[in-house]
Amino acid sequence: MGLFGKLFSKQTCGVCEKEVGALSRTKLADDNYLCNDCRKNASRLFRLRYHDLEDTKKHLVYMEKANELYEKEFATLDKSDIDHCGHHGSHKIGLADKIGMFEIVSPELKKSHKRELFRYDQIDSFGPYTEMNAMNRPEGEKRFKECGVSIKMRCRENPMQNFGDADMNDATVHPYAFELKIPLAHNVDVPVGGERILLHLNKVVGNKDYTKIADAAEKRALGKTLREFNN
Repeated sequence: MGLFGKLFSKQTCGVCEKEVGALSRTKLADDNYLCNDCRKNASRLFRLRYHDLEDTKKHLVYMEKANELYEKEFATLDKSDIDHCGHHGSHKIGLADKIGMFEIVSPELKKSHKRELFRYDQIDSFGPYTEMNAMNRPEGEKRFKECGVSIKMRCRENPMQNFGDADMNDATVHPYAFELKIPLAHNVDVPVGGERILLHLNKVVGNKDYTKIADAAEKRALGKTLREFNN
């Protein structure tokens, strides 16, 4: 079978074993495949093409538990316990000091059937970001294509960060999320928004009490910490 034939041949999903065509699957690092239905149970932040089937199966277990944590600890909070900032319904962040965690809402993350939370103590740095339009802009196009808030995570998959073996099981090191962005404005001459998010993050990031708070929330919901499901 030639390259063209192999590319469009039927393959089997490594998780559910369903036969899938070229337009309804994702190729993994070890040449196994994941069907679109199973793909919807993975985080959109998890880079499937860099992971083999074994890693992907572990991730799907992790996401099942992450969703359980979300439903038991975040979804049950009073509205007053969550500071929602951003464009409601499209891009926003929900900060929940009561459990030491936050959620990111975006059209891309909504493609996953599972919801996930991020811990305050996993944040490495944060600040405003901008993306500029081309220098030679057509009439009516503003200086900045997009602006918002960027949250960079301590992440075991980030090649720019070095973690030892002991750190791999540390709750403060996220297993796959490098950077989280909350776009707040598009096609503007002057960056706007983000002050409320930055003020809140300034208040909570670096406060070691939130490690204990987040651990307690995970143990209440799952019986043990979430990181234990990723090993």
